[in-house]
Amino acid sequence: MATGLRNLCLFGMIFLAMTAQAQQSESICQYFYKRLSFIPNEKLAIRKGTFTSLLHGEKYEGCEVKLVTNDSLLSNVPKPDPIPSFLPRETASLYENGWRRNIKYDAEGPGSRMFGIQKGDSLCVISQSQPATLVKHGKIVQEKNITVTIQCSDIKELKK
Repeated sequence: MATGLRNLCLFGMIFLAMTAQAQQSESICQYFYKRLSFIPNEKLAIRKGTFTSLLHGEKYEGCEVKLVTNDSLLSNVPKPDPIPSFLPRETASLYENGWRRNIKYDAEGPGSRMFGIQKGDSLCVISQSQPATLVKHGKIVQEKNITVTIQCSDIKELKK
């Protein structure tokens, strides 16, 4: 009887921890959505469910925020960069709330960059892309469209 009660209590604690983790992923996505909602855009969406990971193309459960904008829409927005970087610097609210950059998820290339931020078992991968093309005579031409994709999940979910 005592073993059954102990197992029930353990199951309840695990369930509560998993629920808290899922709520943390959802609330961080809501934070990103709110911060991006001030940027003129063609599309801004927040969803939870199953997604294809930016990291490795596998399916995962979590939440995703996606912003699509372009140079024309951003032309009247104050510079230097109208799109927040979301790097958890020491003075930023993400840092104050326990989020830290995880350089294991950093990648950068022509017209794109990606990095990860982590708090406990929660991981958000943030990607910003504005593809560029090398044309004749070595000239680089950037596309007008800019896409920001943020995917958040329990880090264990991404390792499945």
